[in-house]
Amino acid sequence: MLQVEVVASTRSFRQLAKCRPHAGDRILEIGCCFGQCTELLAAGAAEVLALDTSKEKGGQRPPDSCGSVLWIPPEGPVSRPEECVALTAQRLSEAEVAVARSLRLDILAHPEYLRTIASCQPPFTVVFADIGGNRELAHVLQLFRLLFAHMAELRYLAVKSEALAMELSKAPLDPQKRLAWWQQLCCPPARLAKAPRRMQQILQRPIQKTPHGLEICRFANYGVCSKGNDCRYDHQHCHRCLRPGHWATSCDQPEVEARKQRGKHGKASTVGVNE
Repeated sequence: MLQVEVVASTRSFRQLAKCRPHAGDRILEIGCCFGQCTELLAAGAAEVLALDTSKEKGGQRPPDSCGSVLWIPPEGPVSRPEECVALTAQRLSEAEVAVARSLRLDILAHPEYLRTIASCQPPFTVVFADIGGNRELAHVLQLFRLLFAHMAELRYLAVKSEALAMELSKAPLDPQKRLAWWQQLCCPPARLAKAPRRMQQILQRPIQKTPHGLEICRFANYGVCSKGNDCRYDHQHCHRCLRPGHWATSCDQPEVEARKQRGKHGKASTVGVNE
């Protein structure tokens, strides 16, 4: 069963890093910053892969497989994301931590590489995520959905997020209601597709023509033609049965029989726009 712990402060997050890892754990750290938490995680785990965001430099690219690319010193001035990864690598080297590595990678921008990491064997079963303690809630929930979708072996997730911690304070106290609330927050139901507008419904009907070859107005037959007498299409024939004197809305011939009747007359039906 997956266990999730959410904290708002760096102090609490590092405390989790001290006490939660077990021997043999492979840990994915998302948002390693300067490596303080990475070093704590490495003290109790079999392996730690620490990630932080970065803009790709010339010739550099995300990994083809887990752990195939480590930090590469960029040319010119160092920006903060690259500095984070560089200092993490330096900290791990100075502490002689052999089980941890740092890598430049933005999971939210490149979710396809999370799938690559998730396919590693043995799998990463623990994730510590700090993508910015004051990051918008939407970004944190996006990360959750990516992790839940691709990391099937995940058993523990620790997250530092002020926004999520504040949102959790609004959750119901009843365990069942709290679980339902959490599932709704992390994985909201897909939005229902909007029903097509009336105009779209009318225009989805096939083009029909009178015996003289004039196109029959679909709006006059199934709704209201705003052009009235100025409309260049036929307003005298039924779009359904092709007979004059009435419109489709008052036609007594069923749609199926009307299609057969049109087929006997060799009338081609195509969908198009006539208004």
